[in-house]
Amino acid sequence: VRPFRVEDELDRGKVVIVAGFQGVSYKREITTLGRGGSDTTAVALAGIRIKLADLQKRLDSEARTSAGRDAAAPPSTPAPPAATSQTRSKPAGGTGPTWLTAAGPMVVTVFVLSAFFALLFIMVLRPMTLFALEQYDSVFQLIYITFGALTAAFTTVVSFWLGSSQGSRSKDAADVAYRSEEANRAQELSKTIQNIATTGREPAAAATTGATGAASGLERARFKSCAAVVREQEGGFVPAAAGGPKNMGVTLAMLGRVKENAVEADLQTLSNDLTDDVYHAEFWNALRCEALPAGVDLVVLDCAVKHGARTAAGVLQESVFVEPDFVVGQITMSAVPNFAPAELISRFGVVRTKKFEADVDIAALKLRIERVERAALDMASKAAAGGVS
Repeated sequence: VRPFRVEDELDRGKVVIVAGFQGVSYKREITTLGRGGSDTTAVALAGIRIKLADLQKRLDSEARTSAGRDAAAPPSTPAPPAATSQTRSKPAGGTGPTWLTAAGPMVVTVFVLSAFFALLFIMVLRPMTLFALEQYDSVFQLIYITFGALTAAFTTVVSFWLGSSQGSRSKDAADVAYRSEEANRAQELSKTIQNIATTGREPAAAATTGATGAASGLERARFKSCAAVVREQEGGFVPAAAGGPKNMGVTLAMLGRVKENAVEADLQTLSNDLTDDVYHAEFWNALRCEALPAGVDLVVLDCAVKHGARTAAGVLQESVFVEPDFVVGQITMSAVPNFAPAELISRFGVVRTKKFEADVDIAALKLRIERVERAALDMASKAAAGGVS
């Protein structure tokens, strides 16, 4: 998933809606099924954040300019009150209902009630009129058919107006709740965009409580433990690495996706926190490490930082006997529980070593794999005992 088409549409001034829960099947089919798709989309569209930040800057600049122009202007007419349960808002993107559309239910109601009570009056108070028509069989049958139809229409009208009152109240309540929720979302999005524009990074997520907050905190602690091990294996700044300069496995291109206008000097002075941001966005989310067992997440992350996310996905799939398509999807994740964490950690190391056994630096790689495996097995053991990995 690449953001190029989305960026093109944004440049044309269009509003782009992207499904967050997209994914790819093992047959390379695009699907909207699969856990972790939202994180995948977030990684794929990370570059758009810069465009949003630029847009926010332009909007702020235009707002300040407009405020300066309007400072000496006469007061404008107050805006009409917001829509409430007593005032209907017009549909977005249109001019609102026409008079005919708005008056339609009332016209039908008046017609049905008038015809129904008129015919009822004739049948109850002027029965001789009907008896006089009995000799005309077809006319008499038509009258009774008409009366039956008007009775059904009368019932429908009564049900419509009684139900419309309750339905309107429900719709109004839902509309107020929806507007409140949208306002909160817009406020949070504005804060996020402003933070990206000024710092180049997203704001830290707010602390949560309960089971969800505990799970999120545990996942973050696991990631931090894994990232610390990987940073130690990668070392510091390497100016002449393959693919350009690197620091702790982070390239300038990776850094540019989490920090706006990043330059090589930023890479040289890369902090652990910013390194972890890159690891999380580029590898941890893309490989669904949060759903992997403790210890397995470490070996997968280390392989991804060293060799790339695609390679790490392929090694994991070979380790669990899934045909490699280099995308960690539902089939791969469903095969992981077939192995004990310690067994899978060892299998992963064997497959990884075999894949790179022809490399000139295989001896150094083997030592790295052994060190990471020991740390991973220790994490798995602590997790099995109920401790923090």
